[in-house]
Amino acid sequence: MNHKSNIHSRTGAMLLLVAAAFALLLNPPALSAQEFLASQIIQANFTQLAVFSTNQSETPPCMLAYEQGNGAVQMFLINHSPSIPVSSTGFALTISGPGVTGLTSIVPFSIFTSSGSTPFYFAYNSATGVIYTNQVDPACKNSWTVSQTVVPAGLTHLMPFNFGGNPYLMAYNKAQAGVEFYQVGAGGVGLTALNSDSQGALAAGFTSVQPFTINNSPCFLAYDTTNGAVEFDQIVFVIGSGFQHNKTFISTWPAGITQVVTSPIDLQLLRYNAATGAVDFDSINSTGTQFVQGKSESWAPGVTLIAPFYFEESDDGSGSGIRIPGFVPYFAKQAGSVPAGEAQVWLF
Repeated sequence: MNHKSNIHSRTGAMLLLVAAAFALLLNPPALSAQEFLASQIIQANFTQLAVFSTNQSETPPCMLAYEQGNGAVQMFLINHSPSIPVSSTGFALTISGPGVTGLTSIVPFSIFTSSGSTPFYFAYNSATGVIYTNQVDPACKNSWTVSQTVVPAGLTHLMPFNFGGNPYLMAYNKAQAGVEFYQVGAGGVGLTALNSDSQGALAAGFTSVQPFTINNSPCFLAYDTTNGAVEFDQIVFVIGSGFQHNKTFISTWPAGITQVVTSPIDLQLLRYNAATGAVDFDSINSTGTQFVQGKSESWAPGVTLIAPFYFEESDDGSGSGIRIPGFVPYFAKQAGSVPAGEAQVWLF
């Protein structure tokens, strides 16, 4: 089932179905692997979204929404199951309250143990350099600080990654070349500075740094919206030198892309331009050496944030669960006919 992104429901299942049918009659969409599930108004003016998947079958992902100016925090469950109608998908508010003001980055990560995984996130203030490491209640009703670390101020991108089963953090400031690597302490407590990228330093100016994984090896995509420069890099560990990253792909995309989002469990990605509404669903090849162009669509302009996640569904009979990647586009302000505060649920 395929839907255009300008389907907006706010008053229940019947309105959603009517709106969907009406939109399809007016603008029949081209065939697409992407699937629209639901839209809902949550609250306007959020500046950060982060979604946590628990790696527990049939446990809904948890979304944290944050407003920098007043510190407002809300947490939601993203409800969905193949056994229920699409119209039942949506955001269920679990908690709302005040938080720390001034945070400029909130990025999710997990710590894996033999008994499973635990969701965490880094919350960073670029003015002060403070990073809070927060653990998330799997029931999505709370989060709490387990550690507070001061790192350089001015960082624009934080990218957690796993290497050898252990959590690490790569930090980047687009105003200067190079990245810094940190080790995450046991239970998420503390960050230990390791090394900078002494070879092949990441150039200044990249406006998006997104993680992906190939054969359990951490990689990232870096893009500069001003000139379209893009590269894929693989993170490696060199004895005696520490972490480094090797370029595996260099190219140029159109300038002006405002959101680049990679799927958390496979090699799909999307590119979105908030000024025009142009969106491309593409992928990375299995070696990280090529960009595979996919399908282009037109969305409503004005999407502010896009947060990736995945559903962990029940066993399909093969002996393992099914992971389904998705993403949440969010409009912090009204954009045309789209109301302020609307969040949507899509599958890749």
